Amino acid sequence: MAGDIVEEYGVSISRACKLMDIHRSYFYYTDKKDDTEVEDAIRAAANFGDGFWKIYSRLRREGKTWNHKKVYRVYKAMHYEKRSRLKKRLPARVKNPLVMPKEPNVTWSIDFVSDRIECGRQFRVLNIIDDACKIAVTQEISMSMPAKRVIKVLEKGHMA
Repeated sequence: MAGDIVEEYGVSISRACKLMDIHRSYFYYTDKKDDTEVEDAIRAAANFGDGFWKIYSRLRREGKTWNHKKVYRVYKAMHYEKRSRLKKRLPARVKNPLVMPKEPNVTWSIDFVSDRIECGRQFRVLNIIDDACKIAVTQEISMSMPAKRVIKVLEKGHMA
């Protein structure tokens, strides 16, 4: 508006700026941001993903070093907001109470517990508990517990 006042009334720039209550440097200010490179990169990345964060992570993987604030500013200025897809809603699960067995060795509960020893190595404990009498059927302790070993422990516990 200060530029219009200078042109129409022939007033000096400093006087027009005083009338508008702005600083003179604001009158001379020109926006130096050239975001065409960022806009092109956003358009290219938008073909592969929905939403800002997917686009931003794709730009990062491509080696662009712009921070998320700059990319988000340009993204919003482009009015390129893509809505992220909503999660598919699953039907409500029917909640049935757990049936406790009357006799032992009908059902077992299995759980792994892990910890570290003083030197930093990790060990695991396989706990197998009978659901009827709450007694530990087996506890297997090892540094590693491959699936074949778990199967062997379950078969051995079933024989007992």
